[in-house]
Amino acid sequence: MSQTSYSLSQGEAFPGMKVDSRFDTVESKLAEASAGTGIPFGYGVMSGNEDAVNQVRLPAYTKSVLSIDADLIASNSTIVTVNGNATTATVFATDHATTMAAIVVKVAALAGVLSATLSAARDITIIGENGVAITASAVTTAGSTQGAWTQVQSDPGVFRGIALHRHMEKALLTGVSQYVDKDSVDVLRKGEVWMPYVAAATPTADDALYINLAIAAESGKATDVSSGNVATGGVIREVNTTLLILKANINLP
Repeated sequence: MSQTSYSLSQGEAFPGMKVDSRFDTVESKLAEASAGTGIPFGYGVMSGNEDAVNQVRLPAYTKSVLSIDADLIASNSTIVTVNGNATTATVFATDHATTMAAIVVKVAALAGVLSATLSAARDITIIGENGVAITASAVTTAGSTQGAWTQVQSDPGVFRGIALHRHMEKALLTGVSQYVDKDSVDVLRKGEVWMPYVAAATPTADDALYINLAIAAESGKATDVSSGNVATGGVIREVNTTLLILKANINLP
């Protein structure tokens, strides 16, 4: 029997698949990911921490600034915790600056920390390695008075594009096919691609495209929600609410 009707749009495919054979721009980057994780196909990726030009990672608040509201004084004892890993207590020695420098050395040695620096007299800047999100806290005890510590998270990275699908073996640690640390990632910067979107989102055609950051468990997926997420300058072209997949158009320079 002959075909008498034709669809005007392509059928939904799978995350990371190009929509069609139009001219596009694809760059090759290195994946930045912690052990046991990776960059799933069709997810938005950001500039890397270790190499902002040549590496990409999933969106995450990978920088934390810990600030104390008063100088450290005699007998103060400080413990810093980063992603659940705590330093040993650092007891005040000589002066505030010397003690802060000693704290920084201990923080830099914690697992998952790429670097720790004294960014101001009362501020410690902590950056996570392999794209790891950083949550940090500190407590100072003892001494006649104790300053209070606060944390400000930042630096989700610069949006680089969307990780394209590639046929590859399943990763040993994750059991799924995805880009793992130091893999070469095909990153679409201009063109159309299928992306999974956040389950709680309600995207529709012609909505602005954002990359999810607000919901940590779905970081990197597409969303139509702007608050707390990463702007792409792109547009949502089509949505399949059954498969939770959408057609994304991006046009990065």
